[in-house]
Amino acid sequence: MTEPPGELLLEQRVERPQEDPYAKRVNRDGSVYEYTSVTAAYEDGQWRFGTQPLEWRPLAQLPADAVAELEDAIRREGVVDLPAEHVPEGTRLGGSNVIWTVEVDGRRHAVTLIGVGGEQPAPFRELDRLLRLEVARAVAPDDDEPA
Repeated sequence: MTEPPGELLLEQRVERPQEDPYAKRVNRDGSVYEYTSVTAAYEDGQWRFGTQPLEWRPLAQLPADAVAELEDAIRREGVVDLPAEHVPEGTRLGGSNVIWTVEVDGRRHAVTLIGVGGEQPAPFRELDRLLRLEVARAVAPDDDEPA
């Protein structure tokens, strides 16, 4: 997998048995890329799914404060100091392996969570929530907020 352009802040890669991987990457400049072979669109009140070539595609552009918040969360949770592999409680056969790669303060570190069956364990639960929230805000900003 060729990495998209830009300086890495964080990447979340999900590997599931019998399926293509999925990844989301946030660069320091706020650019967000998605690595997927699935398309999804909400049309006429229904979700429609399709396929596409598995490659990196631009997804969103995060504002500087969102990038700073993600970077602060990585530091606060001590991600760069965690063991490289973790088997969370409640893992299950056929669960996903989730690989988090972060780069802060000149240190790049990857942590693999083995057999994640549902919600990710701490400290990644909060990082995952924050990542999803910031990307959602960038993709579909609230129309009621002033520009």
